[in-house]
Amino acid sequence: MNSLFQNNYESENDRKLDRKFSYNYQVIKRMYPKASELPEEEVRGIIRKYYQAPKGQEEQAIKDYISQKEPEWQQLYGLDYEDKEENANSFWQPTQNNDFWGGYGNKQNISSSTIQPMTEQERREYDEELIDAFYNHLKQAGIEGYKNFIYCDSGGLNTTGNGLRVPTLKSLSGYTMTMNNAPVSAQNPALTMAQKAAYLQRQNDFCKTYSYIDQNGQKAWDVVSAEAQEDEYKKRYGEHQPYFQDDELEAAGKEYIRRSVLPVLKEKLKKHNIDFYDTFNQKGQIALMDLLYNLGENKFKLDEGPIDEGYWPGLTKALIARSAKDAARNTHRKNIGDDRNKLIYNYMLEGFKY
Repeated sequence: MNSLFQNNYESENDRKLDRKFSYNYQVIKRMYPKASELPEEEVRGIIRKYYQAPKGQEEQAIKDYISQKEPEWQQLYGLDYEDKEENANSFWQPTQNNDFWGGYGNKQNISSSTIQPMTEQERREYDEELIDAFYNHLKQAGIEGYKNFIYCDSGGLNTTGNGLRVPTLKSLSGYTMTMNNAPVSAQNPALTMAQKAAYLQRQNDFCKTYSYIDQNGQKAWDVVSAEAQEDEYKKRYGEHQPYFQDDELEAAGKEYIRRSVLPVLKEKLKKHNIDFYDTFNQKGQIALMDLLYNLGENKFKLDEGPIDEGYWPGLTKALIARSAKDAARNTHRKNIGDDRNKLIYNYMLEGFKY
């Protein structure tokens, strides 16, 4: 068995970190053995640096961060770096395919005995880490992206943040909106409900300009990018759409994941006796969450039934059989960018714990 996944913990802290962060921690420890001596918040910081890094620069970002923090860690936690020269040869080993989290391939050769069940408290803590990671995943260009103003999505619906729908005045009532892209202040006051109502009517009229009747006599939408919409709206009305507050959008986005994505996915898997935590590493979890978030609960059904009605029998069978290749092949979606489909394919290909 690869020593990366061995179950012989160096210390109680090593065991807690492994159970807390699972696959992410295992990869970090493989590259930086002293990670087993760091407290939880420091390991969390390393993981976050990965998700915050620009695409393609993740490994270098992690390497730079660890190098920068080493002197501080040595002073704070008394780490022994006498063997640093010896570790230097193995400290930063490039992963296969230059994939930081997934370079060690599918984990189907790992015995299930190495997977230790988490306590309920550990699961709740892990869920919050996963929600953070998935939220940052969604914000990437080519996934959902992120906008702090309203744009028309491919179905003509008012959308903001990383894919949050805000179709009604009631849905806007919980958000602070300002005319300038800055925190609310005396110089940048929040819009009143009357101002929001007037804006929403104008925005709805604007979205209608992208609608048309297709060859089947059905209403359809031909929208341009959010950036192009931004320019067109300003030309039409002489001002930018109102801005949301970033912290409110982040809180709303994470709450939606917490309430409507994670528990729904767990329940869908549970119906087939698939445990969300024991079966998938974080890549597999994010891949499945991406499918559910993108398609919605009614269009992502892990049951037998016709594909054109939202059922995914091929994926369901592959998940039950723990077949990474079959599962990956069954993640493809129509009307989704190639980059997103490819990313989720690769995540699912490497998404099983064993």
